[in-house]
Amino acid sequence: MTSAAQSFQANVGAMWGSRDPDDTLVALARREEPGSPFLLLDGQLTEAASGARFDNRNPTTERVMGSTADAGAADVEHAVVAARRAFDETSWSVNHGFRRRCLEQLYAGLVKVADQPRATATNEVGVGLRSTYGFHSDASIALLPWFAELAETYAYDTRLPDRPWAPGVRRIVAR
Repeated sequence: MTSAAQSFQANVGAMWGSRDPDDTLVALARREEPGSPFLLLDGQLTEAASGARFDNRNPTTERVMGSTADAGAADVEHAVVAARRAFDETSWSVNHGFRRRCLEQLYAGLVKVADQPRATATNEVGVGLRSTYGFHSDASIALLPWFAELAETYAYDTRLPDRPWAPGVRRIVAR
């Protein structure tokens, strides 16, 4: 078992939905904060290309918590083009150490503010607070070190065996 898997098991395995939320988390969840009303596209917070918006409702209370940008096909295209450009024009696709550091930073940041994703899951998805201490929040955060480790240990390139009818031809599967 990898160290990241052991950490996941230690952090989440024993408390899968078994903890009671404390008063601070209950108060945070009851505030029904709407989160960001924008889309994050190509590193910028922006409105939807169409200008369309929708009411962000708490599924439990049906109260409107705010209005948010309603992404459409043009926004999806913008996101795909930005992602492709980042993949093709930066070292992201080959710099596995950088990927790992990014995931480790994300993990460290999420651990510091763990109650915020719990409150968001409660308000925007309708998840019970108790279950956010397992599957709906903690488990997702706890998996990040495993993915960070995988970023450097995954076999991105696999050399295929030589074939007698093609001597000297090197075949590689690149992922």
